[in-house]
Amino acid sequence: MKLKVLVISLVCVFAVALGGATICATMSRQEIRDYIEQSQTSYEDSKTASLDGINAIEIDSSSDQLTIIQTPNVDQIQADVSIETYGLHFPVPRYQLRMESHNSTLRIYVEHQGGKLILYGGTQSTMKIYLPQSYAGDLNLDADSGSVLLDSLSGIGNMKLDLDSCVLENRGELSAQNIEMDLDSLSANLTDVSGNVKADLDSGELNLAMAQVNGDILLQGDSCDTTLTIPQDTSAQVDLRCEYGHLSSDFHLNPTMDEDSQVLYGIVGQGEHVIRCQIDYGSFGLKQSVISPMPPSSDDPPSSPSA
Repeated sequence: MKLKVLVISLVCVFAVALGGATICATMSRQEIRDYIEQSQTSYEDSKTASLDGINAIEIDSSSDQLTIIQTPNVDQIQADVSIETYGLHFPVPRYQLRMESHNSTLRIYVEHQGGKLILYGGTQSTMKIYLPQSYAGDLNLDADSGSVLLDSLSGIGNMKLDLDSCVLENRGELSAQNIEMDLDSLSANLTDVSGNVKADLDSGELNLAMAQVNGDILLQGDSCDTTLTIPQDTSAQVDLRCEYGHLSSDFHLNPTMDEDSQVLYGIVGQGEHVIRCQIDYGSFGLKQSVISPMPPSSDDPPSSPSA
């Protein structure tokens, strides 16, 4: 009986494959092109939620482009999603933007069903999160592709960024009590940053420029190139180590060797905070931010022209 069922199943599979091949053979190029174009799907959605009683926001993203914008004069969070799928995806993909609150945590993500097998084509997607400027809770972001833009985020409690294969940058200031980053295979350019910073880099490139050093900065990397820029008036104990690579500093630090690592250490200012970096492979540069000269006062006499 089992053998009979197996034979019937194989015959059915062969018939379906033969029928599909016959259909494809009888279709013209234009018909195939029309079928592919008709297989395009579009999904757009927007949702808002109250942040009353919310102490933490979790964002899960696989979008090609994710933007988190802090906006004034609003008391709700808003998420906008746009997804374009083109080509042959089997089964046909379906998307649903979700905002779910549990206890004091709000989770934002896009539920994805189908489309596991991509015969042709791809997907283009964007997500924008509009965060109230008054929000002072925690912000957790988990993204595994695309580019991430943090637009003028300030006053955040604890910020955690878990990013894989992304391009990360910010516009405007980026400040939080604690900023924790777990970065893998990405390029990150963060400027005008303040708060306690802890970063673990698996591979890639990080450019971190601090507006002020008002907390500890702890950086650890496996295979990466890192530049940390700090103000001239920084007060910190500095300990920089690199096993295989290059260390450099604009500040006067003492060079030495510790086991197999190059070391630069010393006190900058009064040594109030801690700056510690451990790189296995790659490079680390500690830079001093350039202070722009003050514009001349209107009371200052004009300079005489040169002869």
